[in-house]
Parts: sequence; C-alpha cells; structure tokens
Amino acid sequence: MEIKVSVLLLTYNQEKYIAQAINSVLDQKVDFDFEILIGEDCSTDRTREIAKEFALNNPEKIKLVISDRNVGPVKNEKRLVEAAKGKYLAFLEGDDFWTDPLKLQKQTEFLEKNPDYGLVHGDVNHFYENAGNTQKSVNKLTGKKIPQGNVFDYLLKPDPLFIKTATAFFRKELVTRHFDYELALSSNWPLTDLPLWMDITYHSKAHYFDEVFATYRLLNESASRTASPIKKYNYFKGLYKIKQIYLTKYNCSDKIKNELEEDYYRNLMKMAFNLNDNALAEESITYLKEKNHMITSKERLMLLSTKNKLLRRAIQFIKT
Repeated sequence: MEIKVSVLLLTYNQEKYIAQAINSVLDQKVDFDFEILIGEDCSTDRTREIAKEFALNNPEKIKLVISDRNVGPVKNEKRLVEAAKGKYLAFLEGDDFWTDPLKLQKQTEFLEKNPDYGLVHGDVNHFYENAGNTQKSVNKLTGKKIPQGNVFDYLLKPDPLFIKTATAFFRKELVTRHFDYELALSSNWPLTDLPLWMDITYHSKAHYFDEVFATYRLLNESASRTASPIKKYNYFKGLYKIKQIYLTKYNCSDKIKNELEEDYYRNLMKMAFNLNDNALAEESITYLKEKNHMITSKERLMLLSTKNKLLRRAIQFIKT
C-alpha cells in the first residue's frame, strides 16, 4: 500500500521519554498506511538502543535514520523530510507524546477534503516534569484565540508560536517546494518550525482543531524556555531575524514591517534591563525616538537603571 503519512520523530538524549513518544504514534488508529522515521542524533545515553529495539519489533512501520556523528536538530529534521515517503508530514520530538489515538486520522481526513488548506493543528497539555503536574487544554485554559484560514500575517506578530509543533500536520509538497533548509542551516536559526509555518501558510490556509492532540513535557531548560537572560535574548533576536527574512521574501507591507520593528525594540528594552546592558537600552530608546513612538515612563526607568546601580537594585527589590 501507498504510505500516506510520514511521522518524523526527532530525538537526542531522551532515553527516559522516547518509548512513550514512539508508543503514542504506534497507538494511532487509521485506515491508511503510515511510517515512523526516527532521527536519532548520536545520543550519549540509551536513546538509540531503545529506538533500535522498537524498529526491530516493528520493521514494517519504523525506520531509523541515523549517522555516526551528531548533525544537530536542523540537519536531523532535513534528512527526515528528505527520507519521508508520505503525502503528509507530522512532527514529534522524543520527549513529547500524542494523546489522541485518532490524531492522524482526523487531520488526514480534513486535508483530503480541503485542498486549499495546507496545515492543521490543535491544542496541547503541558506536563511539568519537576512538579509532576499536567496543565490540560492550554489554549482553552488561557482563553487564547487561535486564528484560522489565512494566518501568515499573524505569524509575524509578537506571539507567533500559536501553532504547536507536536500537533501540526501538513502537506509535504509545500515544504519541499517552499522551505529552504540550506538557508536555515547557514543562518543558524534557533528553530525551524516558525519559518516552516510561514512558508506553508503564505501559500495555503491553516485550520485549528479545538481539541488536545499532544502533551508537551516542560523541562528546566530549552531554547524557548530558559532562566538565562542571555539565552532568552539570543532566542528573541533569532526570531526577529527570521521574521525580517520573511518580510522581504514575501514583500510584506510597510505597516507590518513597522509593527514588527516597534515590537522588537520595545521588547529589546526589557532584554536590556534583564541583561543590565546600557548599549542595548540606548539602541531601543534611539529607535523609538527616531520613529516618534511614545516612550513610556517604565521604559525610561529601565534605561536609567542600566546606568545607575542603586536605581537598578531598588527596582529589583520592589519586584521581589
């Protein structure tokens, strides 16, 4: 039978979680053939051994895509996309897991019936590893309104990550035709899911299922969730650079460009305060002044605090 869906499971040093991730895919109930491609990126723990055991027990379903050296997350993802035989693709990372056994069936049926849509996604649970607590239906719980249909412009706004990667399901042809993995590699992007969604949604519509498809396991440290101010700044700056590239790629309006710039420089002031970096704070204020944007009293105070140690200590004391 023809393989309709390729599940791309990326993993590195996730021996504690990888079995649950793989089993959540094997538990899918579908009326079509699908494959599981596991990109195991030379883990230093037992992750590869566990993945190999699953592949041996499920040779008709699971294929390992490996190398004798660590290639990094972007190359790992690229080689899985290139190896995929399915018409549709779904991502899952080795420390997350799917919660709905009908996820692939529901998403496939929707895209089969709606050719103008290129991507579907849904809600998630958050499992806090250290506390052992689960926050269910995060979007519904927080009242987050998820845009539907033509969502490209929304991905350029301050909170672009409303498409949860573990729930996403999309047409492979849109990726192979429009997404540039070589650019992602040469630019050292901090992530690929946001630019991937931008390429897909510029050329097609997106649909949101108001139901939970997956659980994210929230660990202490990740690229997007960290206590380190410098890591937060680098991640924030990386997202902005990606958006700038796509503003040019798709010739976006001046209005969108100006909104993106203003948001960047206002958030840059917050980053400058957290880093106690006066040069970044001055860069933020200079931009806002040149563009005749209102500068809030809070922003002026943050600027002064990067110059005055006593003022900074007073602000930090008040915050605590």
